[in-house]
Amino acid sequence: MGLGKDAFWQIEKETTYGTAIAARCKSELESEDLQIDVDDIEDTSLYAGRTARAFYQGGVRFTGPVSVRLNYEGIILKLLEGALWSASSALVASETFIRDHTIKEGATSPSYTIEMSKANVPTAKVIRGLGAAVKSLTLRGGVGDESLCHAEAEFLGTDLDPNTGATPAGYDPTISFTVASCTLSGSSAIITTSNDFLTAGVKIGMAVTGTGITAGSFVGRITSATSMTVVDATGTPLNITTPGTVTLTFTLGYPFIWPVLGKHVITLNNGVTSASYPGGALRVRSWEVKIDNPLAERFYLGAANTDLPLPDSRTQVTWTLEEEYQDLKAFQAARLFTDTAPKIIFQDPTVILGAAAGSKREFELRSNKARCKYSNPVNKYGVILATTTHRAYYDTVDASAIVARVRNSDGNV
Repeated sequence: MGLGKDAFWQIEKETTYGTAIAARCKSELESEDLQIDVDDIEDTSLYAGRTARAFYQGGVRFTGPVSVRLNYEGIILKLLEGALWSASSALVASETFIRDHTIKEGATSPSYTIEMSKANVPTAKVIRGLGAAVKSLTLRGGVGDESLCHAEAEFLGTDLDPNTGATPAGYDPTISFTVASCTLSGSSAIITTSNDFLTAGVKIGMAVTGTGITAGSFVGRITSATSMTVVDATGTPLNITTPGTVTLTFTLGYPFIWPVLGKHVITLNNGVTSASYPGGALRVRSWEVKIDNPLAERFYLGAANTDLPLPDSRTQVTWTLEEEYQDLKAFQAARLFTDTAPKIIFQDPTVILGAAAGSKREFELRSNKARCKYSNPVNKYGVILATTTHRAYYDTVDASAIVARVRNSDGNV
């Protein structure tokens, strides 16, 4: 019997297109519809039968969306880079391990290995997708029951391997690896190593086991390539009372629950009017940003699977904001064909564990150049609602039509 509580997916950027790589970024699933798509080639020869004479296998690929909760940590960095193609990380001023990850337009399309457990059926097996490229990424949120923000990625990949065959070996649904020469000091949650945690693939939220480590410990923060802090399931630092130098085992785990919520908005620009929240002048009901990458399927003689998809049209970035109708600025911008600059910044209210300058997690989207379309306000008694749609285009300052910035305690992208 399949149980929803056992469903998850994990992802990692491939070094070589279509070549599997160990997935080291795990996340919950809200929904998914990844499907194997195989062309049917019909034999069109004339013959005496009333039905098709034969069918032959054509090109194989997989497509479909995956929807996840939008978090300040974890898999969102992979999805944003997959949509925009360029990512970098830098320490925040006055901090020693808090980083701003900046994702913007790049020139080279990344591909990903996706591993997915559909309710743990069959037990301890995952379905693996290779060469997954992001066709589109939609980020959205709202207020009230819709305050939890979401991300939906549409993928195009070379093939889904359900691990079928005469003697399937199976794919391990978790990745475990070790880091040697880890030094535990007494009465401290800090662990150091003479090796490199980041190169090994250590991520925030991974389970940590080994001599001297309290059961149920996780990676709470990665201070540097050689230093990290372990915490319990609530994010509270653990005191390690058994000092020594040991080998530790790290296992994929879900990121801690730091969701992006509508009430976390600290800055919002509807294109022409900027406000800080709470109590800002703008009254936005819902927001959506879509990055659309039209990708061409590329089949060649002798190959059943698609090659690395390449753009067959320009990337489109579209903002949609629904707000209470309060002024004419957005309407005037649309009428006069002037640039708009939509932006939204979320900030988690909790200070990051161990942040020297008191930094908090942030998620920002901005477009410095866009053109606005304005809907007619809804005709009704009471509050009047209107929708603005902004099509972003290349800005020479940001060198991108849209920039995403994620501030957290994760390692480099």
